[in-house]
Amino acid sequence: MKKTNALLLAATTLGLGFAAFTTTHTETAHAAYYTWTKTKNYSPSVAMKQKTPGTTAYMWDAHHTRKLHNLKNYPSATWYLSKSVKMTRGGKSAIYYRLTSGGVSGYVWRGYLAKGVNNINTGNTQASGNSSNAIPNTDPSLIDSSLNNQLISMFPGTVQDSKLQKLANAYPSEKLSTSGYSSQADSSSFDNLVQTQLATSYVKIGPLITGNNVEPRKSFIAGTTSFTDYIKENASIYDGFNATNKKVNFSGYKGYHIGAYVSPKSVTSDPNTGTKGYGDFVVLLVK
Repeated sequence: MKKTNALLLAATTLGLGFAAFTTTHTETAHAAYYTWTKTKNYSPSVAMKQKTPGTTAYMWDAHHTRKLHNLKNYPSATWYLSKSVKMTRGGKSAIYYRLTSGGVSGYVWRGYLAKGVNNINTGNTQASGNSSNAIPNTDPSLIDSSLNNQLISMFPGTVQDSKLQKLANAYPSEKLSTSGYSSQADSSSFDNLVQTQLATSYVKIGPLITGNNVEPRKSFIAGTTSFTDYIKENASIYDGFNATNKKVNFSGYKGYHIGAYVSPKSVTSDPNTGTKGYGDFVVLLVK
């Protein structure tokens, strides 16, 4: 009897010990604190998408203590990478990317991700008018996708639309001539193209018209003003061809479809006036 009781006591003790270990392990896995041992910043941000849409891929807080989101709930999102972090705990390390899209942000293991814009459900949606085949193709050397994506990321909650993007990319084609980058007064052909292609109302955003005040553009070209500050300072809502010089509420377009273009350095710029080439931009938004 004593032997039997001893065995029962040992089994009970082992069982409790196992249960205690299991509970502790689960809690530790949920609240484990990861330290940062290496970081890298990305400027401009890099467009990313989930490698396998529809599968579980958790987004964590800065030290991996709390799950914030699951990427499978954002199947059409394009995420923008601004920082990579090497997180370490217990002798093991992994690289996590800080991602942002439409006001949602956090850290995701890089193995869940691939570079590029997410084209799921971003085809010809509300932006559809005439066929996008009628939109002229733009010389790839005049397109800097990272700049375009950086501009798009300034409008949280918007949905990238392939037709609007193709329209926005046509901006330089409509303003270039054999003599170089044309003046703004010659860009009406772009507005005509947009009006022909879109069968609905739209919002157009571009540079302020400030007369001789060209310092924002010149500072950006010189590298003394950041891209974000330049856009915030220099963006205006347009009424067709004309700038209203009304400041832009960048967070006021959630749910809109978007396409955006920024003239890269490959487009000739005039540093004396600051009104041509590099840094010129346009944003098209459709609700």
